[in-house]
Amino acid sequence: MTFDYMTWEAFATFVTGVLAVGAAFWVGRKQQEISRQQIENEKLALRLSLFEQRYELYDVTTRYMRATRFKNGVPPSLEAEFAAKSRKGLLLFPKTTGSLILEIASLGDEYQDLNDDKSSPDKQVRAAALARRKQIRSQQDQLFEKFDGIAEGAMRIES
Repeated sequence: MTFDYMTWEAFATFVTGVLAVGAAFWVGRKQQEISRQQIENEKLALRLSLFEQRYELYDVTTRYMRATRFKNGVPPSLEAEFAAKSRKGLLLFPKTTGSLILEIASLGDEYQDLNDDKSSPDKQVRAAALARRKQIRSQQDQLFEKFDGIAEGAMRIES
């Protein structure tokens, strides 16, 4: 094979061009890999942020439900925190989960409202309040069990 028809300068220009195209292709592939990795990192950051927000709601819901059971009731700060975060729950979780949270809140409010009736001097009012509170606890337990089941899957970071 002879290169009599090509000068050394032409050959050097040709090889330089081929190497430049190869280098540009290699750099382009590397940039594409970096872009893919950045997109994956952003997805993971979004998942982590969503998990953290969901966990905050899960935590405040658990604390709220437990507080409804104590004699002193729900502290105003917890009630305000729960009210604010439960509204976000409609956006953070599927609609059914958000509805469960609002139902837990509604039952918690009713449970708290029965505090005065529970200490009533009238035996019938007191007995009715205690019976309704027991019923509310049972309903809350069922709702919270459902909430746990739904939230468990929704709170996974890897999915």
